Amino acid sequence: MKNVCIVLLLLSTVSFSQELINFNYKRDFDKIVKESKNKKSPDSYQKLLPRFLKGDSTLTEKQLLTLQIGFTDNKKYWPYTHLKKEREIWLLNDEEKFEEAIVLCDSILNENPFNLLANREKSYALQKLKRDSFEIFFKRFEMLVNTNLSTGTGFSIDSSWFVLGPADGQLMIVAVFAAKVCYMNSQTDTNGYIHDVLGMKLNDLDYCAKLYFNVHHAANRMFSKSDKKKMKTLIKEDAREIKRNKKKEKKKNKKQTAFFKSKEIN
Repeated sequence: MKNVCIVLLLLSTVSFSQELINFNYKRDFDKIVKESKNKKSPDSYQKLLPRFLKGDSTLTEKQLLTLQIGFTDNKKYWPYTHLKKEREIWLLNDEEKFEEAIVLCDSILNENPFNLLANREKSYALQKLKRDSFEIFFKRFEMLVNTNLSTGTGFSIDSSWFVLGPADGQLMIVAVFAAKVCYMNSQTDTNGYIHDVLGMKLNDLDYCAKLYFNVHHAANRMFSKSDKKKMKTLIKEDAREIKRNKKKEKKKNKKQTAFFKSKEIN
């Protein structure tokens, strides 16, 4: 009963309330990627993106999900490469270096316009600088969070929330739920999909509630093409080195064998 009350209290803290959409990762993910590439579709990536960039509030959660899932197949989607910059942006805003924070935010948003932290922190920096354009970026952040929260309940691995970035779950706990991260782990479901399992602790409660975030698509893009190329090069170099060492060892063994044979003859 205690846990149920805590969950209800947790839900009441969410300012972004919406109904759940009919989304099943295994059933729908590949279909949505295909749909986003269909230029004739009204929900194609090319048609929806300009509306999102303007902060169009008429976009539905389904359309916003189509945009995000469609982006996972984009050549610019390498979410782990932005983690360092995301931490730097957070620190810059804390230090009130808003212009520098905006520059870093733009460097991420130019590659990934759906980055949660970059949209939120750019909005914050612009607002502090008293620039009206902050509203668009906050609206984008709000729409993305609404969409993520509509993909499940988040309280079980079978109803995990879809998130685009590997650190989005942590950001949502801190910035949306106004809570603390009290637990971090990962888990694979029965379909082999990877989920972040994060604990959320509300300030006034001594309880760590587990939340689930589906990051399987992000995990598939953990290494960029250049990283993979470097890894392949290193693997090939290691293989060549092993081959050379084997040849040297073989020659050494032949010499030793020849030496002992000559000893036996003498």
